[in-house]
Amino acid sequence: MTVSRSAAGEPAEVPPPLDALSPGARGLLEIASLLDPGGVPADALAASGSVRRYMDRAAGESRRGGLGRRLRGLFTGRAGPAAVDAAFAELRAHGHTAEPEEGFVRVAEPTRRDVLAGLAGESLARAAGHAAGALHELLDAFSHAPPGAAGGPSTPGAEETAEVDRVVLACAAALYDAVGDALVEQDADLLFAVGHVMRESPLYSADEELGFWQRLHDDCARVSGADSEDALSAREQFGGALLAQGDDRAQEAARHYDALLADRTRVLRPGDEELLATRANRGEALARAGRAEEAVADLEEALAEAAAHDASPWTTDHLRSRLDLARRRAGISRRGSG
Repeated sequence: MTVSRSAAGEPAEVPPPLDALSPGARGLLEIASLLDPGGVPADALAASGSVRRYMDRAAGESRRGGLGRRLRGLFTGRAGPAAVDAAFAELRAHGHTAEPEEGFVRVAEPTRRDVLAGLAGESLARAAGHAAGALHELLDAFSHAPPGAAGGPSTPGAEETAEVDRVVLACAAALYDAVGDALVEQDADLLFAVGHVMRESPLYSADEELGFWQRLHDDCARVSGADSEDALSAREQFGGALLAQGDDRAQEAARHYDALLADRTRVLRPGDEELLATRANRGEALARAGRAEEAVADLEEALAEAAAHDASPWTTDHLRSRLDLARRRAGISRRGSG
C-alpha cells in the first residue's frame, strides 16, 4: 500500500479508514478514483467547477439533509481552489495519494478499490455525473478558443491539445469501465464526445473506434431501448467510422446504413433532421459502394423532403454535398438541386 512519509522521511502509519477523511477530501478522492488510475491532472481537478460542486455537496450532506442542504447551497459559496488544495494535502497526509508527479495525482490502488467498492446506486450515479462534468470542462477548455484568439498566447497548441485528448480518453475509459450503465444514463453525451476524439486521435485504430461505438450502442440499447435516440446515434457513428476508412469498407457501410435507415424510418417522422442525416450518410455509402445511381435518386428525394419540412441549412448542405459526390460517382453532371 502507498503510505505517506513523515517530515523525516519515515513511513507514516497505515492510512486511516476513509470515514476519517473530511467530507470535502472524501468527495475529491471519489472523483479522482473514478478517473484514470494512472493519474489525473491536479490542475484539472482543482479548476473544475463540477468537482468543487461535488465536494461542496459532500460537505453539506454530512451535516444536513433535505431543505437544509439545499438552502446551504443557495447561501454559501462552493468549495474554492483553496479548499481543493487543502483536500489534496489531507489525502497526501493520510497516504491515500502521493505527491503529484509531473502535475498528475495518483490514488493508491488499495484506496481506489475501497472507494469504488463503497460507491453504489444513487451515490455512484451522482459521482459519475460530476466526474463526467470535469471531463466535459477539460474538453471544452481546449476545443473552444474565443473568437479571434487563433494564434494568440492563450490558444492551445497542437501538442497541448493532443495531450489533453490523451488524458481525457484515458480518464473517460477508466470512468466508463468503473461505472458502466451509470455513465450511459447520466451523461451519454460525454461518451459521444469521446468517440469523436478517438476518431481524430492517432492513439486509436479504426477497429478500436468501431469497437467503442459498438459497445456504446449495446449499452444504450440495453439501458434506453434499441429504438432510443442514443442507441440509434451510436449506430450512426459506427457507420461514420466505416465511412472514415474510405472506399475500403464502403460495402459494409452501405449495408449498415440500409439497416439503420429502415429503423430510423420506422421510428421517426418524415423530415426529421436525424432521419435526413442518415439518408445523407447512406447516400455517401451507396455512392462509394458502386450504387451511385441509387444514391442520386434517394438524395434528390431527401432534398425535396428537407425543403418541404424546412430543414436546417446544415442538413440541407449535408444532403447537397453527398448528392454532388453521388453524381460525380455516377458520371452525372451537376443539375439544380432545388
